[in-house]
Amino acid sequence: MLDMRNGTCAVCNHHEVIDAPALEYTDDDSQIRLAVTHAPDSLDFLQPRSGSERPFGVLRMLVCRSCGFVQWFATRPERIPINEAHGTKLVVPKTP
Repeated sequence: MLDMRNGTCAVCNHHEVIDAPALEYTDDDSQIRLAVTHAPDSLDFLQPRSGSERPFGVLRMLVCRSCGFVQWFATRPERIPINEAHGTKLVVPKTP
């Protein structure tokens, strides 16, 4: 599959791609960056959000201006922690 970060749609080959942050809009009109995971102490969604949260793998979207196809990419994937506390696990091919 084509990597849309090069400016071409992976589906229709259109040459206009929008690069945008992946955001969630809350009821109070604030924005939250979507990420693969956050620091374990910030996983409790009942607690108020603070500026000290550490997102890992902040998500970006690449959107084709013609067909609307979207590719998602995580920033700094090598820094995403792999452990139960972060809700992540590494999937690797099984050897035959």
